[in-house]
Amino acid sequence: MKRYLFGIIAVIIATASVAFTSSHSVTKPLTSHNFYYVAPSGLYTELAVENKANWISNPGTIPTCSGSAKACTIAVNDNYTELNGSGVRVFKTSGNIANIVAEEGTSQDLFVPIVLSSTGLDSKADRPQ
Repeated sequence: MKRYLFGIIAVIIATASVAFTSSHSVTKPLTSHNFYYVAPSGLYTELAVENKANWISNPGTIPTCSGSAKACTIAVNDNYTELNGSGVRVFKTSGNIANIVAEEGTSQDLFVPIVLSSTGLDSKADRPQ
């Protein structure tokens, strides 16, 4: 009987440990954070729009974004952002790095970001000319 006792105890422990474990993993839904374009000296060039330093998450006054001529706002996937020491949402500098790619808007020399899932951008809104 003693030699079966250890086997029975092992089966009871295994059954009990499986009974109290979750059968599915719970994942946090991904969110996006808005970043607003702050045009340096009023520039909407390709290099200026692609420069992440020109996109901020807390502009104070949120611009009206409707149109297709100039960069205005982008929604960046949560995996590509983090909070800095001041609690402000910023682009990550390591790990998942967002990549802002610009294309010409409806006017020459006015650029807008391209939304590509591989770059971390979920959506955008542009300004009129």
